[in-house]
Amino acid sequence: EPMALWRKFIDYLVDALSQRPEGRVALAPAGKDAGTRRHPRAVATLQVRFKSIADLKGVYTRDVSIGGMFLTTGYELSLGERVRLEVVHPESGEGFDLSAAVRWRGQKSARVGFGVELIEMSDTRREAFWNFVRDGYALV
Repeated sequence: EPMALWRKFIDYLVDALSQRPEGRVALAPAGKDAGTRRHPRAVATLQVRFKSIADLKGVYTRDVSIGGMFLTTGYELSLGERVRLEVVHPESGEGFDLSAAVRWRGQKSARVGFGVELIEMSDTRREAFWNFVRDGYALV
């Protein structure tokens, strides 16, 4: 899959170069606006729900503790895309927001979905999330 994405990118560049009369890609001028989009892409927000507190605690100890999470879904996201996760506590119904980036898509134990890397997860944030898992309330 990474090679297919790379090939698509290369094909795009070849096509872009062949369309320009001078045969080169125009670069954005350097400065404070370089690299910014005219219309920034909105970050997708996904609600993550667990059937039980045991499932939530299992995901925390197995996945979150190492900096990621597998999400079972048919929702289509691109590799590298940033997402906002609202983890919904199965007992309290409260939500806890996490920032993540899609790192892989596929199947895990017959479940289809994608793996995300949790970003901006400091020790303080990880502890706040554990307190949320344990108590059901976000004290952030």
